[in-house]
Amino acid sequence: MTRNLAGEFAPFGIRVNSICPGPVETDMSLQWTDEYRQKVLGSIPLRRLGKSEDIASLAVFLASDLSGFITGESININGGNYMN
Repeated sequence: MTRNLAGEFAPFGIRVNSICPGPVETDMSLQWTDEYRQKVLGSIPLRRLGKSEDIASLAVFLASDLSGFITGESININGGNYMN
């Protein structure tokens, strides 16, 4: 969908990208058992959960002119969980 929309809107100067977050520290993740938390952290190369600020920083970057030549991308932000 991201690629299709990017192709449709690119001629109008509109960029379309998607943010694909991994596990993020939230009220829900605070309810995890210690065993499950360790399992999740063990699967993340950076060994930490994301923060809402991490996701927000990517969104701000994508909305800025600094990303003016990026379109049609699905960006994984997951501590290295799905390295391409």
